[in-house]
Amino acid sequence: MCEHTTNLPEEGSTGIIQCTGRDGQIREFRYGVAIVEQNYETNLCEWTFHALNPHDPNRFFEFTVERRPGGLRVRGMHHHNFEEFTAKGIPEAFILETARLFRQKVCSTSNLEDPDFRTIPATKVWERLVAHGAAILHQQRDRYETV
Repeated sequence: MCEHTTNLPEEGSTGIIQCTGRDGQIREFRYGVAIVEQNYETNLCEWTFHALNPHDPNRFFEFTVERRPGGLRVRGMHHHNFEEFTAKGIPEAFILETARLFRQKVCSTSNLEDPDFRTIPATKVWERLVAHGAAILHQQRDRYETV
């Protein structure tokens, strides 16, 4: 079972993220903390957030972070090919929101150090955060991190 203090997000809690899409339009998405669980393979606690479609609860953007010593690591960012979540800036907003909620840095996976890998679309998300001064790349480790 995940141990967590009262200042960390719990299942069922909600919030709002403000996102800037590829088209430059600013949108707000309500999100919910869908799952808080201990990963049986890594023994680390994971939080899965869903940006919600208010008209269809079966359509959502999924964002998962795991809590590691020293910070959080993104485990997944998935729009599930739903148009209402594609190119809307949601992954960037979730990275910054989880850093704020947990009061910790958030990092990417590393294609050099981790058994899982960072996809090209995920790298593009992190590069946009770097361009806006919200993240840095540790090149020797191939790992992005919020500032």
